[in-house]
Amino acid sequence: MGTALLRFCTLLIILLPSVVAAQTERTAFPQQERTPNVQITNMPFEQAGQGQASRAPEISTIDPSSAENRVEEQKAAADLAQLPPEPDIEFQDFVASSLGYKLAIFGHDLFRGVPSTFAPLDRVPVTPDYLIGPGDELLIRAWGQIDVNYRAVVDRTGSIYLPKVGAISVAGLRYDQITDYMKSAIGKVFKNFDLNVTMGRLRSIQVFVVGQVRRPGSYTVSSLSTLVNALFASGGPSKRGSTRHIQLKRQGKIVSDFDLYDLIANGDKSKDAQLLPGDVIYVPPVGRLVALAGSVNIPAIFELKDHDTLG
Repeated sequence: MGTALLRFCTLLIILLPSVVAAQTERTAFPQQERTPNVQITNMPFEQAGQGQASRAPEISTIDPSSAENRVEEQKAAADLAQLPPEPDIEFQDFVASSLGYKLAIFGHDLFRGVPSTFAPLDRVPVTPDYLIGPGDELLIRAWGQIDVNYRAVVDRTGSIYLPKVGAISVAGLRYDQITDYMKSAIGKVFKNFDLNVTMGRLRSIQVFVVGQVRRPGSYTVSSLSTLVNALFASGGPSKRGSTRHIQLKRQGKIVSDFDLYDLIANGDKSKDAQLLPGDVIYVPPVGRLVALAGSVNIPAIFELKDHDTLG
């Protein structure tokens, strides 16, 4: 009995320093508990054959069916190039019989040649005042406590759904407001993160160009398009159409009365308005005409406004 007790005490004396040393080491160097970051991603930039997401391409705007839209635009340009020339109006014939030569209508040469190649609107940057609406795609990236790399499309109710956050209403916001707004919405759930929101694919809208134009009809254009863009797509006003009172109508009201002379003579596009779905561009019949010939800078036939005089 005494021998066994002696052996136990000896073993305890041998093991005690090791236990104390191990306990001291754990106290001096405590293990840090790591909280894993929350990841929200739908792998928008996954490379083929690789499991990791690649860096997002620098994209400002992409139309939902950009390739198809470019084909349609090029086809429309080809159709415009094949349109037969318009016959002269009666006033042109009268001026030609008086002068002995023809005068062109001022401003119509702007639409005479359709470029065979052009930069489509899906390659231009989004303006700060662009209004976000259903069909637009947002590229959401965040880092810090959360890791977000997510593509979200605005649904018909004007909202997007972000996992672990929920539905966020974004329709009607300006592009320069969306980053702060999204950071505030996600900040209600997570803290200590930075966030950046850019535009991905942009929605298409349908507008109508009617009245005295070369190709009246319905046009599907980019949501970045303006009155002038749609006017060029339709071939511009015909010889019997006004270039001084091109009207943009929205919900039965005239939103803008565009004077093409301001653009041609002064480079002024201040009344060129961005289009919304269902907008109507109406070109009324041409107004009063006057012919200027002889020793003038631009001999042509001009359209007068309501109170214009020769002075």
